[in-house]
Amino acid sequence: RGIGSIRLSPSAMRATRMMSCPSARRWALKLQKYPTQRFGGPGTAAVPSCSPPRCWFGVIRDGWEEHMPEYSITRKQRKIRERTEEQNRMRTRSAKNINKALKATDEFVGMEVVFLGTAGNMPTAFRNCSSLALRMEGSTYLFDCGEGAQSQILRSPRLSFASIDKIFVTHMHGDHVFGLPGLLASVTNAKKESRQAGKEQPPIDIYGPQGLGEYLNVMGMTNTFETKPRFNLHELKDPDYVGGKRLHHQIKTSGPGAGVFDVCEDDKCVVKAVMLPHAPNMKSIAYVVQEKSIVGRVDVKALSARGVLPGPIYKRIKNGEKITLPNGDVINGADFLGPRKPGRKIAIVMDNKNSEGVVDLAYGADVMIHESSFEAGLRKVAEKKGHCTSKMAGETAREAGVKQLVLTHFSNRYALLNSVPGLPGVDLLVDEAMEAFRSDNVVAAIDFMSIPITRASSD
Repeated sequence: RGIGSIRLSPSAMRATRMMSCPSARRWALKLQKYPTQRFGGPGTAAVPSCSPPRCWFGVIRDGWEEHMPEYSITRKQRKIRERTEEQNRMRTRSAKNINKALKATDEFVGMEVVFLGTAGNMPTAFRNCSSLALRMEGSTYLFDCGEGAQSQILRSPRLSFASIDKIFVTHMHGDHVFGLPGLLASVTNAKKESRQAGKEQPPIDIYGPQGLGEYLNVMGMTNTFETKPRFNLHELKDPDYVGGKRLHHQIKTSGPGAGVFDVCEDDKCVVKAVMLPHAPNMKSIAYVVQEKSIVGRVDVKALSARGVLPGPIYKRIKNGEKITLPNGDVINGADFLGPRKPGRKIAIVMDNKNSEGVVDLAYGADVMIHESSFEAGLRKVAEKKGHCTSKMAGETAREAGVKQLVLTHFSNRYALLNSVPGLPGVDLLVDEAMEAFRSDNVVAAIDFMSIPITRASSD
C-alpha cells in the first residue's frame, strides 16, 4: 500500500516501556534523534526515519507517533513541532501574495520586471541561475546572466534578444556570469539580423565589476564565435580590487568618499550603484534604476480658450517653449502643463552580507529586489557565506521606505512553497520578511514571474 504510518500494538508498547530488548532500545534511541520523515505537508502520512527491529511483529498502520511513549519526544522536538504548526498557519497569507503576482495582468504598463532565474548558487529543477530583466518601452536592461539565461529568454514571451541594449553584472561568481558568453553571441546575431533589415543597432553596453573584462577576454580567445560579439564594456573601479591589467573603460565614484557610482544615463533612465560586502576579496554591486520624470498633461481647455487647437503646436508646448500665436499673443508652454509625472524607481540588491549601504540610494523605491538566501535562524550561516537572510532583507526594505519587496536568490534547501516533501517552502522566508518589513507587500519570485511597475499619478 505504499508508504504509510505505524502504530504500535499494546504488546509492543509494553515492550518499549520495559526496554527489555536491545534492538528495541536502539530503535527508540534512533527515533529520539530522528523522529519522523513527513511526506506531503501537514495532515499527511508520517513514517519513522528507521525501520523497526525484527522482534516487533505487532505493528499496524496509522498514527504511530501518537502512541509512542512521551519520553521518546524531546523538548527540542516538541518546540520544532509547535514552530511548524505556527508556520503552517501563516502560509496562507504569503501564498496569496505569490498567487497575486503570478496572476499579474498581461497589459504592459511601460515598465516591468521579468525573472529569468531565482535560484542560489546552483540551479534546481524549478529555478534557474540568477538573472532578471527590466523591460521598458523599446529597450530591456538585463541584470546578471547565470547559466541558461538565453534559454530562459527564448521561453519568455515578453523578451527578445534584439531588445537587450544594456547588461549589468553584480559580481563575478559563476552563477551570475556563466551564461554571458553565449548570451552575447545570441544578442549579436539578433542585432545583426536587425541591421540587415535596415534597423540601426548599436553595440550592447555591459557594466560590471573589475575582472569582467578579463573574463570576457579569455572567453573570446578560447572560443570561436561565428560572429564576434559587439559590446562596450564599462567596469566599476574598486579601490580594493586585486587583479590583472586595466582593459576597458572604468567608472569611478561620483565624489570623494561618496561611494556612489554614476553608472549610465540615457533618455529614459539614470542608473547609479554602490558596492556592498559579499565574499572575501569580492564586493557585490547594488544597482538603482531611476526613471526620468515626464511632462504632465496638456491643459486642452485653457489652450482652446486662447484659440490654440490640437496639432503639431502641442509638441512645442510640451517642450515648454514660448510660442507666438497668429493674433500676436505670446504664450509660455510650461504654463499649460500639469504637474510632472514622477519616474519609477527600482533597486536590485543581489548577493551581499550587509545591505545597509544601499538604503540611502534606494530610498523611496517602488520595488526593491533583494536576495534572501536563508531564513533568520541561519544568520550565522548566511554571514559566513556572504549572504542575507529574509529578515535582513525586510529590515533593509523598511529602512529604505520602499513600496514593495521581492525576494529572490533562494538556497536550494527551500522548496517552491510546500510542493516538495521534506523541505521548508520559501513562504517561510516571505513570512519572516513581512514581519521585518512591517508590511504584507512582500512576494517570493519564481522563474518567469512578471511584476508590473505602475507610475504614481503626480508629485
